[in-house]
Amino acid sequence: MTISEAMLQRLEARGLDVELADRLGLATMRRGDGEALVLPFVREGRVVRRKYRRFDAGDGVPKWSADKDGQRIAFNEDCLRDESLLGQPLIITEGEFDAMAALQSGFARTISVPDGAPPPGDGTRTNLRLAPSTPGCATCCRCCTRTGSQRSYSPPTVTRAARR
Repeated sequence: MTISEAMLQRLEARGLDVELADRLGLATMRRGDGEALVLPFVREGRVVRRKYRRFDAGDGVPKWSADKDGQRIAFNEDCLRDESLLGQPLIITEGEFDAMAALQSGFARTISVPDGAPPPGDGTRTNLRLAPSTPGCATCCRCCTRTGSQRSYSPPTVTRAARR
């Protein structure tokens, strides 16, 4: 798949690098009666879900949709498995375009939570307390995948004295 000229212009208008979009596997395709930007969600080199962003959606037509049978994972999740990036900070963004901006800015260890931020006023909070290590990053990804962007679980700290 490729990215249409019209979609390339939309990405450039947002200040996003089209070469980065290509490396991430973004493409365009017909969706309904319009064109959608396809964002692949990759786990261990395999696409496990696709989200679709329509920019020409009219009233009653959702701007965002996704494969119904796809796995809800973080966008750019495979960066968490790249040992060469372990010394870099982990950036977690609200949306895929935000993640692309961070990647473009040199933060190679960037992911976006599945399905973006929760709606305003839904009363949920995200509170992750994880070690900046490979297992900590993997846990962060699992929390986002399992609980979605609306909530996350941070297990209590268990001390040696509490285990006795």
